[in-house]
Amino acid sequence: MPKESADVNNTIKISFYNDIRKILHQARNKTYIAVNTAMVDAYWQIGKLIVKHEQRGAERAEYGKELLKQLSIQLTSDFGRGFDVRNLRNMRAFYQTFPIRNALRTELSWTHYRSLIRIKSQKTRDWYIEETITQNWSARALERQISTLYYERLLSSKEPEPEPNHLYDLKSKLEEQQIYLTSEIDAFAKYYFNPTTQMNVKTQSKLYAYIDPAVDRFKAIETEDEKDEFKKSLRTWTNLYSFLAQVMPFRDSEFEKFYAYAKLLLNKLPKRDLSESMKLVDEVAMEYYRLQKIKEGSIFSYR
Repeated sequence: MPKESADVNNTIKISFYNDIRKILHQARNKTYIAVNTAMVDAYWQIGKLIVKHEQRGAERAEYGKELLKQLSIQLTSDFGRGFDVRNLRNMRAFYQTFPIRNALRTELSWTHYRSLIRIKSQKTRDWYIEETITQNWSARALERQISTLYYERLLSSKEPEPEPNHLYDLKSKLEEQQIYLTSEIDAFAKYYFNPTTQMNVKTQSKLYAYIDPAVDRFKAIETEDEKDEFKKSLRTWTNLYSFLAQVMPFRDSEFEKFYAYAKLLLNKLPKRDLSESMKLVDEVAMEYYRLQKIKEGSIFSYR
């Protein structure tokens, strides 16, 4: 190494350099997410236009086939590769499978979505989406899990007994970190599951007030790695509980209260990048869950 470069390197403190390195890594990550989000959104819009245009020409049996063929030729001429008939069919299926634009997940790439649109069952598809995000599966890993029927094998497992025990073990591990208190969860759940509670900006602010003490404790954690580990464990617990509640008669009112609390807490915890942003689909799903549990009367009895 030239002497001048060595002298320069010796004058740079490691912490100073790491701070700059971190900024550049975050910038690259945000750029990748922004480009991926724009591409996924563009393909969704193209799919929507194709569906709407085909519907207007539905009286002709060969209309859709000819439309995609001609569209592929023109788009390939103007924009290059990526617009063959097969990919245009994928865009059409993408819109048909995910008709709500705001429900698209920025953590997922177009390659992820190409695998997901082949899954006919919405419940199965939703499970793969959450597991992909939680486990940070690449598109290739997701494709492998789908092709080997990973979800279906879990459903047909003859030994599901250890799974509920894992919920208890994981919750105990979370409680050891003392980020939240049982009294805070109880107060949150009492208000959240009250049938008279109407979800709006005002009530959401009150719900967040029950969450804020845990958020403050989380912020006091010293290292980012510890923070990431807590969020990962909390997300794993909510996904596992959601899965078990669908596939077996497993009911625990304390777990149901914690599930609602944990989902909101995950949304309120500080985010390291754009991929962790709160999604509208999560809000809709949690409101459905709240109303369902109120109807069942499985947590609190209000008179």
